[in-house]
Amino acid sequence: MSLQDTKIIALSEVSLEDARDMYEFMLIENEQVYLSYKGMRDRAIFTNFRLIIINVQGLTGKKKKYYSIPYSKFNGYSVETAGTFDIDTEFEFWVSGMGGIKLEFTRNTDVKKIAVFLSSIIH
Repeated sequence: MSLQDTKIIALSEVSLEDARDMYEFMLIENEQVYLSYKGMRDRAIFTNFRLIIINVQGLTGKKKKYYSIPYSKFNGYSVETAGTFDIDTEFEFWVSGMGGIKLEFTRNTDVKKIAVFLSSIIH
């Protein structure tokens, strides 16, 4: 599986219960959702075990591609905060055996919360 050049854009934080029925089938025993973000159609869900990315495809949005990325496979990440004229903040992740993935968050998203969460999980 390759994530190379995968980009999820315009993400903003949503309730932990928002659209849980979309991904609940993937959750295992004792897995908890800590952070949840929604873009125009796509989603990024941070659990205590992994990052789940839902890439909604097609005109109708019925087709979805799910990525399950365990934190143990993360090699690192970078954060780019919004500047004066920027409209988004970016997280870029490097994942062993999968390449990289970029998540772009809306300007007002508290990315520090994500960085603190990831730093507590990835050592």
